Amino acid sequence: MERNLTIHQSINMSDLMEQIHPSDDKNIEIRKKVSQLKTYRPKSCKNCHAKFFGSNPKKICNSHSIPRFILRGVGVNLNNINAFVHIPWESSKTGVNSAGTFSLLCTDCDGKLFKEYENPSLYNENFLKECDRQQVMNEIAMKNYLFSMYFHLNEKSKYESMLSKLERDNDTGKGSIVYGIKREEAEIIDAKSSFARTKKYSLSTQDNIYNILYFHVFDYEFSIAFQDKVTIGFDCWGNRINDLEDWEKRTTDFQLIVFPFDGKTFVLAFAEEPNEQLLRMAKSLQKLANQRLAVKALISMAISSSKNFYISPNVSESIFRNNYLRELSGDIGLIKTDCFGNEPVDMPETYASLSQCKLVEQYEKIPDELFDMNR
Repeated sequence: MERNLTIHQSINMSDLMEQIHPSDDKNIEIRKKVSQLKTYRPKSCKNCHAKFFGSNPKKICNSHSIPRFILRGVGVNLNNINAFVHIPWESSKTGVNSAGTFSLLCTDCDGKLFKEYENPSLYNENFLKECDRQQVMNEIAMKNYLFSMYFHLNEKSKYESMLSKLERDNDTGKGSIVYGIKREEAEIIDAKSSFARTKKYSLSTQDNIYNILYFHVFDYEFSIAFQDKVTIGFDCWGNRINDLEDWEKRTTDFQLIVFPFDGKTFVLAFAEEPNEQLLRMAKSLQKLANQRLAVKALISMAISSSKNFYISPNVSESIFRNNYLRELSGDIGLIKTDCFGNEPVDMPETYASLSQCKLVEQYEKIPDELFDMNR
Protein backbone atom coordinates (compact mmCIF):
# COMPACT_ATOMS: atom_id res chain seq x y z
CA MET A 1 0.00 0.00 0.00
CA GLU A 2 1.44 3.35 -1.06
CA ARG A 3 1.71 5.96 1.67
CA ASN A 4 2.20 9.69 1.46
CA LEU A 5 5.29 11.45 2.70
CA THR A 6 4.29 14.91 3.86
CA ILE A 7 6.76 17.55 4.99
CA HIS A 8 5.57 20.75 6.69
CA GLN A 9 7.97 23.67 7.04
CA SER A 10 7.22 27.01 8.66
CA ILE A 11 7.95 30.00 6.42
CA ASN A 12 10.29 32.46 8.06
CA MET A 13 11.09 35.65 6.17
CA SER A 14 14.49 36.03 7.82
CA ASP A 15 15.50 32.55 6.63
CA LEU A 16 14.19 33.25 3.13
CA MET A 17 16.18 36.47 2.86
CA GLU A 18 19.35 34.55 3.69
CA GLN A 19 18.79 32.47 0.55
CA ILE A 20 18.36 35.26 -2.00
CA HIS A 21 20.95 37.71 -3.26
CA PRO A 22 19.35 40.01 -5.83
CA SER A 23 21.48 42.50 -7.73
CA ASP A 24 21.13 46.24 -7.15
CA ASP A 25 19.20 46.54 -10.43
CA LYS A 26 16.83 43.77 -9.34
CA ASN A 27 16.24 45.49 -5.99
CA ILE A 28 15.38 48.72 -7.80
CA GLU A 29 12.99 46.83 -10.08
CA ILE A 30 11.23 45.14 -7.13
CA ARG A 31 11.06 48.41 -5.22
CA LYS A 32 9.33 50.07 -8.19
CA LYS A 33 6.80 47.24 -8.49
CA VAL A 34 6.02 47.38 -4.77
CA SER A 35 5.53 51.16 -4.94
CA GLN A 36 2.98 50.68 -7.75
CA LEU A 37 0.72 48.51 -5.58
CA LYS A 38 -2.41 50.32 -4.47
CA THR A 39 -2.70 51.29 -0.82
CA TYR A 40 -5.83 51.94 1.19
CA ARG A 41 -7.30 55.46 1.22
CA PRO A 42 -10.19 56.00 3.65
CA LYS A 43 -13.17 58.00 2.44
CA SER A 44 -14.34 59.01 5.90
CA CYS A 45 -13.30 59.08 9.56
CA LYS A 46 -13.74 55.70 11.25
CA ASN A 47 -14.93 57.40 14.43
CA CYS A 48 -17.24 60.30 13.50
CA HIS A 49 -17.77 59.22 9.84
CA ALA A 50 -17.09 62.73 8.52
CA LYS A 51 -16.08 62.71 4.84
CA PHE A 52 -12.49 63.34 3.77
CA PHE A 53 -13.49 64.34 0.23
CA GLY A 54 -16.22 66.43 -1.39
CA SER A 55 -17.81 69.55 0.06
CA ASN A 56 -16.65 70.67 3.53
CA PRO A 57 -14.25 67.76 3.99
CA LYS A 58 -12.57 66.99 7.29
CA LYS A 59 -8.78 66.86 7.39
CA ILE A 60 -7.37 63.35 7.63
CA CYS A 61 -4.85 62.78 10.43
CA ASN A 62 -1.57 60.92 10.18
CA SER A 63 -1.94 59.23 13.58
CA HIS A 64 0.93 57.59 15.45
CA SER A 65 0.28 54.12 16.87
CA ILE A 66 3.09 54.78 19.39
CA PRO A 67 3.01 58.30 20.88
CA ARG A 68 5.43 60.62 19.13
CA PHE A 69 7.05 61.72 22.39
CA ILE A 70 7.94 58.08 23.14
CA LEU A 71 9.48 57.58 19.70
CA ARG A 72 11.50 60.79 19.95
CA GLY A 73 13.01 59.54 23.19
CA VAL A 74 14.17 56.33 21.51
CA GLY A 75 15.90 58.12 18.63
CA VAL A 76 15.46 60.06 15.41
CA ASN A 77 16.32 57.49 12.75
CA LEU A 78 14.75 54.36 14.25
CA ASN A 79 15.50 50.74 13.39
CA ASN A 80 12.37 48.91 12.25
CA ILE A 81 11.58 45.21 11.87
CA ASN A 82 13.53 44.99 8.61
CA ALA A 83 16.75 45.63 10.53
CA PHE A 84 16.29 41.99 11.63
CA VAL A 85 14.60 40.46 8.56
CA HIS A 86 16.97 42.05 5.99
CA ILE A 87 14.62 42.35 3.00
CA PRO A 88 17.06 43.97 0.54
CA TRP A 89 14.54 46.16 -1.31
CA GLU A 90 13.04 47.61 1.89
CA SER A 91 14.51 50.15 4.30
CA SER A 92 15.57 49.13 7.79
CA LYS A 93 15.21 52.70 9.09
CA THR A 94 12.12 54.78 9.84
CA GLY A 95 11.91 58.43 10.84
CA VAL A 96 9.79 59.45 13.82
CA ASN A 97 7.23 61.22 11.60
CA SER A 98 6.40 58.03 9.69
CA ALA A 99 6.97 55.35 12.35
CA GLY A 100 3.88 53.23 12.97
CA THR A 101 1.43 55.69 11.44
CA PHE A 102 -2.14 55.08 10.29
CA SER A 103 -4.70 57.26 8.51
CA LEU A 104 -8.24 56.48 9.59
CA LEU A 105 -9.28 59.46 11.74
CA CYS A 106 -9.94 63.13 11.22
CA THR A 107 -7.70 65.50 13.16
CA ASP A 108 -10.52 66.37 15.58
CA CYS A 109 -11.15 62.74 16.57
CA ASP A 110 -7.45 61.98 16.87
CA GLY A 111 -7.12 64.84 19.34
CA LYS A 112 -10.07 63.63 21.43
CA LEU A 113 -9.81 59.84 21.49
CA PHE A 114 -6.33 59.49 22.97
CA LYS A 115 -5.83 62.59 25.10
CA GLU A 116 -5.54 60.72 28.42
CA TYR A 117 -2.89 58.11 27.61
CA GLU A 118 -0.90 60.44 25.31
CA ASN A 119 -0.28 62.87 28.16
CA PRO A 120 3.50 62.78 28.93
CA SER A 121 2.90 63.81 32.55
CA LEU A 122 1.15 60.46 33.11
CA TYR A 123 4.45 58.59 32.84
CA ASN A 124 6.02 59.03 36.25
CA GLU A 125 6.32 57.00 39.46
CA ASN A 126 2.55 57.22 39.95
CA PHE A 127 1.75 55.87 36.50
CA LEU A 128 -1.81 54.46 36.54
CA LYS A 129 -2.28 55.51 40.17
CA GLU A 130 -3.40 59.08 39.59
CA CYS A 131 -5.47 58.51 36.46
CA ASP A 132 -8.59 56.70 35.31
CA ARG A 133 -7.09 53.25 34.63
CA GLN A 134 -10.00 51.99 32.58
CA GLN A 135 -10.03 55.11 30.41
CA VAL A 136 -6.28 54.95 29.76
CA MET A 137 -6.35 51.24 28.92
CA ASN A 138 -9.39 51.66 26.68
CA GLU A 139 -7.66 54.42 24.71
CA ILE A 140 -4.65 52.14 24.21
CA ALA A 141 -6.88 49.26 23.04
CA MET A 142 -8.87 51.58 20.78
CA LYS A 143 -5.74 52.84 19.06
CA ASN A 144 -4.32 49.33 18.71
CA TYR A 145 -7.43 48.09 16.93
CA LEU A 146 -7.45 51.12 14.63
CA PHE A 147 -3.82 50.48 13.76
CA SER A 148 -4.58 46.81 13.10
CA MET A 149 -7.56 47.75 10.93
CA TYR A 150 -5.47 50.14 8.85
CA PHE A 151 -2.59 47.68 8.46
CA HIS A 152 -4.87 44.92 7.17
CA LEU A 153 -6.90 47.26 4.94
CA ASN A 154 -3.61 48.29 3.39
CA GLU A 155 -2.45 44.70 2.95
CA LYS A 156 -5.78 43.75 1.37
CA SER A 157 -5.47 46.62 -1.12
CA LYS A 158 -2.00 45.42 -2.10
CA TYR A 159 -3.21 41.85 -2.61
CA GLU A 160 -6.13 43.08 -4.73
CA SER A 161 -3.72 45.13 -6.81
CA MET A 162 -1.56 42.03 -7.39
CA LEU A 163 -4.63 39.97 -8.28
CA SER A 164 -5.78 42.55 -10.84
CA LYS A 165 -2.40 42.45 -12.53
CA LEU A 166 -2.41 38.64 -12.66
CA GLU A 167 -5.89 38.69 -14.21
CA ARG A 168 -4.88 41.30 -16.79
CA ASP A 169 -1.86 39.22 -17.75
CA ASN A 170 -3.86 35.95 -17.74
CA ASP A 171 -1.25 34.69 -15.31
CA THR A 172 -1.53 31.70 -13.00
CA GLY A 173 -0.67 31.52 -9.33
CA LYS A 174 -3.77 33.30 -8.05
CA GLY A 175 -4.36 30.85 -5.22
CA SER A 176 -1.95 32.36 -2.70
CA ILE A 177 -3.19 35.89 -3.53
CA VAL A 178 -6.85 34.92 -3.01
CA TYR A 179 -5.87 33.21 0.26
CA GLY A 180 -4.10 36.40 1.34
CA ILE A 181 -7.17 38.53 0.58
CA LYS A 182 -9.43 36.23 2.60
CA ARG A 183 -7.01 36.24 5.50
CA GLU A 184 -6.85 40.05 5.50
CA GLU A 185 -10.65 40.29 5.31
CA ALA A 186 -10.95 38.14 8.44
CA GLU A 187 -8.44 40.38 10.26
CA ILE A 188 -10.33 43.51 9.17
CA ILE A 189 -13.65 42.15 10.43
CA ASP A 190 -12.05 41.31 13.78
CA ALA A 191 -10.41 44.74 14.09
CA LYS A 192 -13.61 46.59 13.18
CA SER A 193 -15.73 44.70 15.71
CA SER A 194 -13.06 45.17 18.39
CA PHE A 195 -12.85 48.92 17.71
CA ALA A 196 -16.65 49.19 17.90
CA ARG A 197 -16.51 47.41 21.26
CA THR A 198 -13.91 49.84 22.64
CA LYS A 199 -16.01 52.80 21.46
CA LYS A 200 -18.89 51.48 23.58
CA TYR A 201 -16.54 51.02 26.53
CA SER A 202 -15.50 54.69 26.28
CA LEU A 203 -19.07 55.62 27.18
CA SER A 204 -19.29 53.10 30.02
CA THR A 205 -18.85 53.76 33.74
CA GLN A 206 -17.75 50.17 34.46
CA ASP A 207 -14.54 49.88 36.44
CA ASN A 208 -13.71 46.26 35.62
CA ILE A 209 -13.60 46.09 31.81
CA TYR A 210 -9.85 45.49 31.66
CA ASN A 211 -7.66 43.26 33.76
CA ILE A 212 -3.96 44.11 34.22
CA LEU A 213 -1.83 41.09 33.34
CA TYR A 214 1.54 42.72 34.00
CA PHE A 215 2.76 46.13 35.10
CA HIS A 216 6.22 47.31 36.04
CA VAL A 217 8.21 50.52 35.88
CA PHE A 218 11.90 49.86 35.21
CA ASP A 219 14.33 52.51 36.46
CA TYR A 220 16.21 52.66 33.15
CA GLU A 221 15.29 53.10 29.51
CA PHE A 222 14.96 50.15 27.14
CA SER A 223 16.31 50.26 23.60
CA ILE A 224 12.92 49.16 22.26
CA ALA A 225 9.52 50.85 22.09
CA PHE A 226 6.38 48.82 21.36
CA GLN A 227 2.63 49.28 21.25
CA ASP A 228 0.05 46.97 19.70
CA LYS A 229 -2.42 44.20 20.37
CA VAL A 230 -0.73 40.81 20.72
CA THR A 231 -2.52 37.85 19.15
CA ILE A 232 -0.76 34.50 19.55
CA GLY A 233 -1.56 30.82 19.16
CA PHE A 234 0.34 29.78 22.29
CA ASP A 235 2.04 31.69 25.09
CA CYS A 236 5.63 31.13 26.28
CA TRP A 237 4.56 28.19 28.48
CA GLY A 238 2.61 26.24 25.84
CA ASN A 239 -0.84 27.42 26.93
CA ARG A 240 -3.25 27.61 24.00
CA ILE A 241 -4.57 31.16 23.50
CA ASN A 242 -6.02 31.14 19.96
CA ASP A 243 -6.65 28.85 17.03
CA LEU A 244 -5.19 31.22 14.44
CA GLU A 245 -6.66 29.19 11.58
CA ASP A 246 -10.25 29.69 12.78
CA TRP A 247 -11.02 32.96 11.03
CA GLU A 248 -14.67 32.97 12.11
CA LYS A 249 -13.88 33.13 15.81
CA ARG A 250 -13.12 36.34 17.69
CA THR A 251 -9.48 36.38 18.73
CA THR A 252 -8.27 36.56 22.30
CA ASP A 253 -5.82 39.46 22.40
CA PHE A 254 -3.84 41.26 25.04
CA GLN A 255 -2.66 44.84 24.74
CA LEU A 256 0.96 45.74 25.40
CA ILE A 257 2.92 48.96 25.69
CA VAL A 258 6.67 49.20 26.26
CA PHE A 259 7.44 52.89 26.67
CA PRO A 260 11.01 54.07 27.44
CA PHE A 261 10.66 57.66 28.64
CA ASP A 262 12.43 60.13 30.89
CA GLY A 263 14.96 57.68 32.35
CA LYS A 264 12.44 54.87 32.96
CA THR A 265 10.52 52.24 30.99
CA PHE A 266 6.81 51.67 31.52
CA VAL A 267 5.57 48.17 30.65
CA LEU A 268 1.85 47.43 30.79
CA ALA A 269 -0.01 44.36 29.52
CA PHE A 270 -3.77 44.03 29.94
CA ALA A 271 -6.81 42.31 28.47
CA GLU A 272 -10.58 42.40 28.64
CA GLU A 273 -11.97 40.63 31.69
CA PRO A 274 -12.72 37.81 32.31
CA ASN A 275 -10.23 35.77 30.30
CA GLU A 276 -9.01 32.45 31.68
CA GLN A 277 -6.33 31.80 29.06
CA LEU A 278 -4.58 35.12 29.62
CA LEU A 279 -4.96 34.99 33.38
CA ARG A 280 -3.00 31.71 33.28
CA MET A 281 -0.35 33.52 31.26
CA ALA A 282 -0.26 36.30 33.86
CA LYS A 283 0.31 33.75 36.65
CA SER A 284 3.21 32.26 34.67
CA LEU A 285 4.74 35.74 34.34
CA GLN A 286 4.43 36.28 38.10
CA LYS A 287 6.27 33.01 38.84
CA LEU A 288 9.40 34.04 36.93
CA ALA A 289 12.56 34.75 38.90
CA ASN A 290 12.80 38.44 37.99
CA GLN A 291 11.17 41.28 36.06
CA ARG A 292 13.73 41.09 33.25
CA LEU A 293 12.59 37.54 32.41
CA ALA A 294 8.94 38.61 32.50
CA VAL A 295 9.47 41.41 30.03
CA LYS A 296 11.54 39.13 27.79
CA ALA A 297 8.59 36.75 27.66
CA LEU A 298 6.18 39.58 26.81
CA ILE A 299 8.44 41.00 24.12
CA SER A 300 9.01 37.59 22.52
CA MET A 301 5.24 37.18 22.14
CA ALA A 302 4.91 40.77 20.93
CA ILE A 303 7.57 40.53 18.22
CA SER A 304 6.19 37.20 16.97
CA SER A 305 2.76 38.83 16.63
CA SER A 306 3.39 42.41 15.50
CA LYS A 307 5.70 44.54 13.37
CA ASN A 308 5.04 47.65 15.45
CA PHE A 309 8.28 48.00 17.38
CA TYR A 310 11.25 50.32 16.96
CA ILE A 311 14.83 50.01 18.17
CA SER A 312 17.22 52.76 19.24
CA PRO A 313 19.84 53.76 16.63
CA ASN A 314 22.42 53.58 19.45
CA VAL A 315 22.41 49.79 19.80
CA SER A 316 25.25 47.69 18.44
CA GLU A 317 24.81 46.42 14.87
CA SER A 318 25.43 42.90 16.19
CA ILE A 319 21.96 42.81 17.74
CA PHE A 320 20.44 42.75 14.25
CA ARG A 321 22.36 39.56 13.51
CA ASN A 322 21.04 37.83 16.63
CA ASN A 323 19.57 34.56 15.37
CA TYR A 324 16.73 34.43 17.88
CA LEU A 325 15.51 37.99 17.27
CA ARG A 326 15.75 37.41 13.52
CA GLU A 327 13.63 34.25 13.77
CA LEU A 328 11.03 36.02 15.93
CA SER A 329 10.85 39.00 13.56
CA GLY A 330 10.63 36.79 10.47
CA ASP A 331 7.83 34.56 11.76
CA ILE A 332 4.78 35.23 9.57
CA GLY A 333 2.55 32.35 10.66
CA LEU A 334 2.54 30.57 7.30
CA ILE A 335 3.77 27.14 6.30
CA LYS A 336 4.96 25.35 3.18
CA THR A 337 3.71 21.80 2.62
CA ASP A 338 5.41 19.30 0.31
CA CYS A 339 3.47 16.07 -0.31
CA PHE A 340 4.98 13.05 -2.01
CA GLY A 341 2.23 10.56 -2.91
CA ASN A 342 -1.25 10.28 -4.39
CA GLU A 343 -3.50 10.51 -1.35
CA PRO A 344 -5.09 13.86 -0.35
CA VAL A 345 -3.56 15.43 2.75
CA ASP A 346 -5.29 17.46 5.45
CA MET A 347 -3.25 20.37 6.69
CA PRO A 348 -2.91 20.21 10.50
CA GLU A 349 -4.47 23.47 11.70
CA THR A 350 -2.11 23.92 14.61
CA TYR A 351 1.16 23.51 12.74
CA ALA A 352 1.87 27.21 12.18
CA SER A 353 0.83 28.01 15.76
CA LEU A 354 3.09 25.26 17.12
CA SER A 355 6.01 26.68 15.15
CA GLN A 356 5.40 30.06 16.77
CA CYS A 357 5.01 28.34 20.16
CA LYS A 358 8.47 26.79 19.92
CA LEU A 359 9.96 30.21 19.20
CA VAL A 360 8.35 32.15 22.05
CA GLU A 361 9.17 29.37 24.54
CA GLN A 362 12.83 30.34 24.05
CA TYR A 363 12.23 33.91 25.28
CA GLU A 364 15.30 33.82 27.55
CA LYS A 365 17.42 34.05 24.40
CA ILE A 366 16.49 37.71 23.94
CA PRO A 367 19.78 39.59 24.46
CA ASP A 368 20.02 41.96 27.40
CA GLU A 369 21.24 44.72 25.10
CA LEU A 370 17.64 45.20 23.95
CA PHE A 371 16.86 46.58 27.40
CA ASP A 372 19.93 48.59 28.32
CA MET A 373 20.06 51.83 26.38
CA ASN A 374 23.25 53.77 26.99
CA ARG A 375 22.98 57.24 25.53
